[in-house]
Order: sequence, then C-alpha cells, then structure tokens
Amino acid sequence: MVKIPDPICAGFFPKQTQPRPAGLLEGTNVKEICSVSNCISKGPDGWETKWIHNDLGFYDSESLAWQAVGEEREGFELYAYKIYPLEFDNGEVRPWETPLQLSPNLSNYTSIGIDLVTKDGCSFFSHSALSCNSGADNFPVNKFCLIDQVEGAYQACIQVSKGKYEPGPYYLVEVLRHVKGG
Repeated sequence: MVKIPDPICAGFFPKQTQPRPAGLLEGTNVKEICSVSNCISKGPDGWETKWIHNDLGFYDSESLAWQAVGEEREGFELYAYKIYPLEFDNGEVRPWETPLQLSPNLSNYTSIGIDLVTKDGCSFFSHSALSCNSGADNFPVNKFCLIDQVEGAYQACIQVSKGKYEPGPYYLVEVLRHVKGG
C-alpha cells in the first residue's frame, strides 16, 4: 500500500456548476460537473484579469473569491480545493512542493471527491482528465464526475499521466463544495 500524503488547502473558487452535458459521459452516473477545470462549469467572466487570485489560480479567501464574481452572485457556488503534494508524469509519481499552504476554516464545506487535473504547462490547473477528456468513461466516478477514494484516484492518475489525455504532469485535487445554508 502506498503512503499518500495529506492534502494541502490551495484556496477557493466560485463556479457556475453545470449538469452533465447531453452526449457526454452518457454511460456514467454523472449528474453535474464539479471538476477543477473551467471547461464546462465556468468561473466568473474575466476572473484572471482582476489579479486577485493566488499562484495556482484560486483565491486565498472566500471574500476574494466572491469579489471576483462581483455583485451578481446568482448561479454561482463556492468551492474549496485541497491538493495532494504529488506530481504524476509518464506513469511516475514524485513529491511536489505546492507554492502555497492555506489554513482556512472549511467547516462549511463538504468533500465531494477527487479530480485528476493538469496544469498544462502553466501555473493554473487547466483540464480534468475525468470531465474534459471523458476519463469518467474509463474510471469509476461519482455523480459529481469525481473519484470518491484517494487510493482509486491515485491509481487512476498514474494511468492518466501515461498519455491519451491532455499533456501532463497531473495532480490530485480534492474538491469541497460549500454547504448551502452553512
């Protein structure tokens, strides 16, 4: 059994969570796309140009995340992300030192699964192998298009990093969603 290090909080991000698009991942139990990627469930328009995000493209606090949205918050949900300090590349796994470590209170958040994401040669996480590249057709995912168990996500990420998906390296990111009314 592999010893997987504890995840580190990397920040918050507001998204307009979308249902599974027609014609995508039809043979799965996916109901909505809660991936780290902005490809299907998008963040606020122009969020990058406001320059209030951190080095990984998230926000260091809930208030900064909502500031990126502006006054019109309808349709947005707030997510928090925890990164496992590992990097997966060409089937190999190595330690990865995250550029930041936040310690916010996440008591109003619930973990909904783990995503397999690439930074695609940039600082920000860009594509999910599970949703953007239909990896959910090949790996067991939950209704959020995420993997429930870290051990399964770890093994899937090794496979994803070998090719057939967006260029790597890949990272394991735990996705937490703000509890409504919390």
